[in-house]
Formats: sequence, C-alpha cells, structure tokens
Amino acid sequence: MGDRAVLLADGIDASRAATELFFTGFDDSNRTVQAPGLPNHFAWTLGHLAFVMHRAAERFDGRPLPENDFAGATRGDAACFGIEGVAKDSVPITDASAYPREARCREIFASAATRLADAVRGASDEMLVSTIKWGPREMTLAALASRMVFHNGFHAGQLASLRKALGMKAML
Repeated sequence: MGDRAVLLADGIDASRAATELFFTGFDDSNRTVQAPGLPNHFAWTLGHLAFVMHRAAERFDGRPLPENDFAGATRGDAACFGIEGVAKDSVPITDASAYPREARCREIFASAATRLADAVRGASDEMLVSTIKWGPREMTLAALASRMVFHNGFHAGQLASLRKALGMKAML
C-alpha cells in the first residue's frame, strides 16, 4: 500500500461521508418518491451507487457482487436491489416493494463504500497503474478509484436537488 492508494481510498471515504449528509429526511415513506423534472429517487440512487462501487471494487479484489445485497433481476425487494433496476441506464420506479427498506438501502451503500475504500487502500502502486476496461473506456485502476469519488459526488448533488424539490431543509 502506497501513499497514492491511501489518498484515493481517503477520497472514497470522504465521498461516502459527503453523500450521507443528504440522507437525512429520507425514510420508508419517501424513499421512492420521484420529484418532477428530477431523474432519480433516494432508493435507486443508493442502489446505483452501491452497485457501481461494488463493480469497481471487484476490479481490485476480484470478489463478485454480494448476493445478499443484489439479485440478478430488475426488481429487488425489502432486503436487496435488483441489478437491472439500478444499473446504468435503468429507470427508477416508484413501487417501493421493488427496493430495499430505507435502513437497508443505507446499509448496502455503506458496505459498498467500505469495500471499495478497503480494496483501493490495499492496492499496490503497480496495481494502480494497471489498465482495465470500464464500460466503453480503458483506464487505470487509479483513474477508476478517482472516478468513483466523482460519481458519488454527482449523485450526492442529485440527492441535494431531490431534497430541495421535496421541501426538505438544506443540509449545508
């Protein structure tokens, strides 16, 4: 583990904490509420972020998605997300039964962020400069870790907009 790995992992930890600031006010009654003109609801956002972070962590640690957090289906349930329901280009639905309960959404998100940060923190300098395919792009594992920080921040911004649209008080 080198300084670069620690810095990247610290960025992932910080993006987790920053994203979690916007969780206040969401509960089981509003976790799948869509706001007009906004693309994603709370449950979808947490499932999407967790799914993407687990997929990124897989590039570092070689372990698959946790089966207790994700089902290979469009719909999830009270305990897990459906992969196709939170993957890139999926469309959130307002049917709450298709998503985990609010506390479970938070738990799955936190677990994914912890796994990714730990996997990055344990990466060697040689591993960080190795190139992988991510979607249509090729990038180094260091760039992938950095991209996860940005991705979390992007969706944290969507949560901030959703909170505002739903009449919740500002968090910052």
